[in-house]
Amino acid sequence: ENTTITGNLLFDHRGYNFYGYNTELFNDSVPVINEDSLRQNTYRTGFDIGVASTYTDSTHLNYNVKVHYDYFWDKFKNNENNIRVYAGLDKNFNGLQTGLDLSIDHTSLNATPDSLKNTIVSVKPWISKRNRDWMFLLGLEVVSDNADISKFYLFPHASLDIIIIENVLVPYIGLSGELEKNSY
Repeated sequence: ENTTITGNLLFDHRGYNFYGYNTELFNDSVPVINEDSLRQNTYRTGFDIGVASTYTDSTHLNYNVKVHYDYFWDKFKNNENNIRVYAGLDKNFNGLQTGLDLSIDHTSLNATPDSLKNTIVSVKPWISKRNRDWMFLLGLEVVSDNADISKFYLFPHASLDIIIIENVLVPYIGLSGELEKNSY
């Protein structure tokens, strides 16, 4: 009754045709280029599943849990597995909405000429308050990037929205940061 379950299936195919080459790389003569080497196909398949509370009363403990998995591969047998788990909790305490967001993002890449495993763990506590004229949010995200060497980062999150006409005219100011993962 107060829970929503979501899901999604994913399949993506992309085809590329590459044209041209750098003739300065060849000292003697330009080799014959096979037409098959000009084409590349990539594929991605995966799924999302989630469960979240839908309480309209802000005094309840709200939760949101999502799992995402995808698998990428190409014709050269490069592949990448990625699984992300996100969990969020929030509750109203004396007019302040307080929350905690957690995420784990694990990637395993098997590619020519290199392979890599990486796990990013994020913990983000936050507080927020809102009335009919404004809304603010303050938080701090602690991120651990665990590949060959573990690195830790701190990212502030702050925003102030001034509500002039709700959902139409809401100027805002904010400061935030994030660790952005590069992958296929």
